[in-house]
Amino acid sequence: MLTKSTQFLTAICCIILLSNCDPTTYITEKHYFNKEYQLEAINAPDYPFKGPKEQQTISIDFPKQGEFRLSFGNSQCEGKYDANIDGSFSIKQSNCESQCCESSWELYVLTLIRKTTRFEGGENNPLVLFINDNNYLVLETYKKLISQTDAL
Repeated sequence: MLTKSTQFLTAICCIILLSNCDPTTYITEKHYFNKEYQLEAINAPDYPFKGPKEQQTISIDFPKQGEFRLSFGNSQCEGKYDANIDGSFSIKQSNCESQCCESSWELYVLTLIRKTTRFEGGENNPLVLFINDNNYLVLETYKKLISQTDAL
């Protein structure tokens, strides 16, 4: 019987082979989740790229339950959110720089926060956080990832 680490490595190799794309990602690591979870931080490249990929980044931090911090390059936003498993979501921004909170990223980021703060995956329905071919940070089920990838 395969160990969990062997299964994880096998799954990563299969994903890379099936995706037939550059295996380099711009997030710190791939995250697999079961049941309910909460992330502490997410890092991804900006979209669309306006310069070198490593210089155009977005960072989302969840320092504690119900709070978030967004960083778009040098711009930052902080605020509070309420995300429920039933899909309801509300957000209150504070301490925001205009270039951050009024950017075209807002809908993408709010959707991402809603998706990453709460989710019921189930034991047989693990989730993977990755960057797709359009450079979006995406959260999908493992089974769906193999056959099809949906952008936020």
